Amino acid sequence: MEKTQKLGEPRRVEVEINGDIYRLRTDDPEGLAQIVQMVDSTMRSISQNMHTFAGNRIAVLAAMTIAEKYLQLKKDYDELLELLEEHK
Repeated sequence: MEKTQKLGEPRRVEVEINGDIYRLRTDDPEGLAQIVQMVDSTMRSISQNMHTFAGNRIAVLAAMTIAEKYLQLKKDYDELLELLEEHK
């Protein structure tokens, strides 16, 4: 951490996603690294499977893939909460 950096203060980081560099601000570099890894690996997988270099298309399909995973996890979580409520 830089000497002038305060704990929890947003800082600039540089990340690479699917070969492109992005300069972002974050107060959680470790959390951002996990997000970047997920997005990057999803985009690279789609790019390899589709054999395309159309960045916008890859980004949209990656967003849809991640959203689908999120919605499935939310559904599973909601079902778990219902089960827990039934057993109270």
